[in-house]
Amino acid sequence: MKSIASKLMLGAAAFAFIGSAHAATYLRLTGSSAYRSAVHTAIRNIAWDAAPSYAYTGTSLSGASQAIFHGNIAGVDTYIKTSWTGSEAGIQAVAGDLPASASFLQDSTTTSTSGTPSVTTNGDTTHPDACMSDTFQASSVFYNSTIGSVTYGTLATANTGSGTDPAGVVGVVPFKFCTSRGSVITDITSQLAQNLYSSGKVSLSLFTGNSADVGTKSSGGGNGKWIFATGRDPDSGTRLTALAEIGLGGQSGVTQFQPSTGTAGSPVQVTAAGTTITVNVPFPAGTINGIAIGTGNNGYSSGGNLAKAINGNTTGMVNGAGSNKITGGSYVAYLGTSDADPQITGSASTGIVELSYNGVTLGNVAGDYNTSTVLTYGKYTFWGYEHMYYKTGLATTVTDVADKVAKQLHDTDAVVKLSSMKVSRTTDGAVVQ
Repeated sequence: MKSIASKLMLGAAAFAFIGSAHAATYLRLTGSSAYRSAVHTAIRNIAWDAAPSYAYTGTSLSGASQAIFHGNIAGVDTYIKTSWTGSEAGIQAVAGDLPASASFLQDSTTTSTSGTPSVTTNGDTTHPDACMSDTFQASSVFYNSTIGSVTYGTLATANTGSGTDPAGVVGVVPFKFCTSRGSVITDITSQLAQNLYSSGKVSLSLFTGNSADVGTKSSGGGNGKWIFATGRDPDSGTRLTALAEIGLGGQSGVTQFQPSTGTAGSPVQVTAAGTTITVNVPFPAGTINGIAIGTGNNGYSSGGNLAKAINGNTTGMVNGAGSNKITGGSYVAYLGTSDADPQITGSASTGIVELSYNGVTLGNVAGDYNTSTVLTYGKYTFWGYEHMYYKTGLATTVTDVADKVAKQLHDTDAVVKLSSMKVSRTTDGAVVQ
C-alpha cells in the first residue's frame, strides 16, 4: 500500500511539474496613453518565435486603448495585454495592487497575425503587473503613501540593459500645447500657461498684445475674445508633466473647461473631431479610482479624445449666463505628440494648431522626433522621461518579458531615444541641462 501511495504521489507531482512547465506567461501592462503607440510597436518587435497574433479596440493599433498579443517566446506560450488609463492611474494600480481602471482583453479575444481591430471582449480584471509612466514615481501622489485604506509602495524599475541611463527610463516623451480649430493665437509662454490654468480663462489680449482683443462679457455674449483652459484628469502623466513644466507643480489644482453639447445643466462631453460645441462648462466633478475630484479640476481621461474635442467649431459655444455670458472663444490644451499630431492639419480652419512654447515650436508633425534638434539640444523643454515600472516580487518569467519590451523601446522604438538626447533633467519639470 505504501508503495502504491508513493507512486501515486510521485505521479501527481510529475503531472503538476509538467503543467507548470507549460503554463502560459502573462504580462499585463497599463499606464501612459501618450506612449501606447510606441509600446504597441515595441511589443510586436520583441523576439517572438514567430509573428504574434494580436487584436485591439478601436480602428488603429497606435491609438487603441486596449490590445492583446499572443505567441511563443523561447517556446513559452505568452500573452501581453495592455490597457491605457494614464500614468498616474497606472502607478496607482501597480503600486497599490489594484485592478486597472479599465479592464484588459480576455484570452478568448479573436486575434490574427495582421491584427484584428474593433474587438470588445474586455473583461479581464486581473491586477496589472507593470505600468508605463510619463513621470517619475516620486512625482506621483501614489509614492510611499497611504490614501484611504490603500498603501502605495515603491515600484521596481525595468531593466533596459543600459548601465548609464536613469533606471527604468525607456525614452523621452515630448508634448505640445495646442489651440482649438479657428483660434488666432500662435504662442504660449510658461507664465501665460500658469495664468490660464490657475484661472481657467484669460483675455485673448494677453496672447496678442492687442488692445482690440480684450475679452468682454455681457448678457448678449460679450465679444468672444477669451481663451479657455482644458486638459486631462489627475490620472494623467501628461497633465502632471505640463503643470510641472510651467511651474505650477505637478499635483496642483487647476481650472479646466469641458467642450460640450447639450445644455449648461446637462452638458455632454465632446469626443469627436468636427463637432459643433454649443456649451462650455467648468469640467464636472467626479471620482477617479476612489479619489474625489472637484469641479474644474477634472478633465479628459483620454488624450486622443481631448485632441478631437478641441478640433471642433467653437464660434457659438456659450459660457456663463446673465452679465457674465460669453459666446465663442478658443481652447488651449496640453497633449502628447501621438494624440496631437493626427488632429494637426496645418490649417486653423480644418484642424487644431500647435503653439510655440516660450517662442520655440517643436513641429515635426508625423515625423521622427529623434531628428528634432530644438528638442534634443534643449531649446524646447516641454518633455519628460518615459518609465517602465513593475511590482516588486514578480516572477522572473514576467519581468523577463517586461524587460524585453523596455529594452526594445530603449534601443529602437521609443518616440525619442535617450541616445538622441544631448540634454537631460533630474526630475519632472526640472531645469534642462
